[in-house]
Amino acid sequence: MDKKAQTVLAEAPVLLMWLGMFLIAFVVFWFSITAITDRSIDVPTKLQAEFVALRFTSIPECFAFSDSNSGRVQSGTIDLDKFITEQLNSCYSTELIGGTKEFNFRLELKSLEQEIITDHYVNSDDFTLFKEILVYRNGKWVKDDLLIHVQEDII
Repeated sequence: MDKKAQTVLAEAPVLLMWLGMFLIAFVVFWFSITAITDRSIDVPTKLQAEFVALRFTSIPECFAFSDSNSGRVQSGTIDLDKFITEQLNSCYSTELIGGTKEFNFRLELKSLEQEIITDHYVNSDDFTLFKEILVYRNGKWVKDDLLIHVQEDII
């Protein structure tokens, strides 16, 4: 064997070692970047639930009071006549995914002691959101607290 062939054979393990170190560094760098990206776009669960729960007091298809004369919707209110389970399930349905990968809610009007739940709620609260609201009841406005008990994925 000539000297040139011996040199190439001697350099091969060093070259493979450098290639392996480069590959390991690239994989570590890739996982670091993806982890940072995932954390930077992750929305906290409570904030997600807050956004979903805004519909309960903001749109007339849920519970918000809508003036029949002017058609104006009063945000941050609840029409007590609408505060029933059927209205909740038509306003927020989890049936498309079986209710297991969505939020499920138990809505409670504190001073009026009324409560309704979504169709797949299983009596286990993960956290509770609080809202001060006005309730339209028998032609009068009553101040109350809406407790929104949130249940995350149930699987």
